[in-house]
Amino acid sequence: MEHCCERGKQSGISFTEKPVRVCRRHYTPDQAALVEDLEARGARIGMQHDDDRGVMSWPASAHFYVPSRIALLEWAESHGLKRASTYPKLHCVCWPTSKRLTRCECGHNGTQFYLSDSTWDHMSMWTTRNGSRAVVVFQPYQVTPKGQAVLDEWHARDDVHVEVREDSWYGHGTKFVGIWNAEFAPAAVAG
Repeated sequence: MEHCCERGKQSGISFTEKPVRVCRRHYTPDQAALVEDLEARGARIGMQHDDDRGVMSWPASAHFYVPSRIALLEWAESHGLKRASTYPKLHCVCWPTSKRLTRCECGHNGTQFYLSDSTWDHMSMWTTRNGSRAVVVFQPYQVTPKGQAVLDEWHARDDVHVEVREDSWYGHGTKFVGIWNAEFAPAAVAG
């Protein structure tokens, strides 16, 4: 991967799909303005600054790729969502409908379950603006047969809506898998 300087190699971001990382010191004025705008919008959807480095901490590929940041912001803003304010200990498809903070209630054994199947890659959790659990998002390169079985199981429930799309804000050929609390599922997803 190309980079503007040693600092760009460590902490730069790419403004296009072409993997060239640029650090803050080497942004063009337009790039600096874009990053400032994206960070202001990011703060409104719950993104937080990493105090050690002084940069906003974006999930997954949005941390390094501006096109992913833009797609993520458009998705979250269009659904009225915020990133979960604290990373929950409950890493499970039941998170959107569960009232629990730690122990999984659906029998999939939380984190260990997700480490065993690539369907659950690149997870992020999202709430409504008032903090209600709305959706857990996974952005895998593929949905495995084991993962599809879990999605089918959850699709049969009345309290959730499962959304699987070929495009995701993560990019790089990943799919979007969203398990929505039915109360907050977008109209296009419901049904």
